[in-house]
Amino acid sequence: MVFRKYRTVESYFPMISFVTGVVSIVLAIVAIWISKSAERESRENYEKTKDVLAEINKSAAVIETTVSANQQQLLETVTTILKETAVPEKVSMQYQAGMMLLKAMLENPKNMSEMVQSLQSLSETNNGQQKP
Repeated sequence: MVFRKYRTVESYFPMISFVTGVVSIVLAIVAIWISKSAERESRENYEKTKDVLAEINKSAAVIETTVSANQQQLLETVTTILKETAVPEKVSMQYQAGMMLLKAMLENPKNMSEMVQSLQSLSETNNGQQKP
């Protein structure tokens, strides 16, 4: 009689354990390799980012200088325009005296006619003194 040796599920456990151990080791090696690759890429990106930021800083300095110069020039232009148009010139003493005289004349016309006569006589006196 020929006895066949039947294997039970428990007899496959050592072989399954060995295969899973090998697969675990292979997966661990792959994970280490992937992490090293990711670390290398991360360092490269870090260096590239530093270079880009250095370029941005240089550009920002140039822009700041240009904007500052243009802003100063614009401020000077606006100041000049304001001085020429918006700021009135100083009013002369003669103009102020004339405006005061006109105001007094409008407020009290009778008193004004007397004032004008006295000014005429004062003017005639001054003209008389200035003979050549």
